[in-house]
Formats: sequence, structure tokens, C-alpha cells
Amino acid sequence: MPDDRDAHRTKQIGLNEAVFREVNERVETIAQSLSSKPDSILLVCECGRIDCTERFEMSVSDYEALRSDPTLFAVAPGHAIPELETVVAADGPYEVVRKEVGKATDIAVETDPRSQ
Repeated sequence: MPDDRDAHRTKQIGLNEAVFREVNERVETIAQSLSSKPDSILLVCECGRIDCTERFEMSVSDYEALRSDPTLFAVAPGHAIPELETVVAADGPYEVVRKEVGKATDIAVETDPRSQ
């Protein structure tokens, strides 16, 4: 049964990350409505840990670049889950991770608010 537990864990992590991505989408929308051109926004970590409360600042242009690929997520340093994702950029207060092929990638693409 370990395979069932692993599949459930992978799915739950993917859904958690999707929730945090949606929160950040709303943060950006609110920031845009309050300021004509905000330079940066304060985001929540998009890692798979539902109890994570890490936050970091990201430029709006970097955030837009991140959101151009539904398999990319911004996480606090050290929050990547190596068996599900690869760190593709690590500079400053956050890391950018890319989902690997498989269920985690499928969930990331299926829940992408910008492609729905």
C-alpha cells in the first residue's frame, strides 16, 4: 500500500500548492487595484506544506514571468520537495521550483488559474 499513500501525498501536496498559488493570484489582483503600478508584492510560500506561513517579496515582473509557466512555483528557501520538483532559480528570499513529470505536474497544470 505504500504506492497508494505516495499517490495520495503527491496529490495533497499538489492541491496545497494550488491553493497557495491562488492566494498569490488574489494578492496580485488586490495590489494592482490599490496601486496603478506596484513594483513588488508580498507573496505566500507556494510549497506543499499546508502549515507553511513563510512570506517573501517578489517584483511584479518576476511574478508575471513565474506565472507564465503553470509548472513553476515560488517557495521559501529550503521548502522544495526534491522527489516532486527541481529548484530552477535561487536568488534572494525565494526559490523557483519546477514540477517534475507525473501527477504533481498534472495537478499544477489542471489547477492553473491563468489557463482556465
